[in-house]
Amino acid sequence: MDLKQGGNGYDWFFMAMVVWQRNDRVKALQWYDQAVRWLEKGQDYGAELQQLRVEAAQLLGRNQP
Repeated sequence: MDLKQGGNGYDWFFMAMVVWQRNDRVKALQWYDQAVRWLEKGQDYGAELQQLRVEAAQLLGRNQP
């Protein structure tokens, strides 16, 4: 993430899942929400990122559109 000036949605969904597995639920939800906001800004993403979002949402118990 340092090489990409803080990262992007791909990084943040992965971080959300990793942090969740480490039992830091609050921080995990923050990473997830940051990734979702990034997507909502109209960032171009494909099927791979959409699947990552679904996987993260399921793990974190988040509803998604």
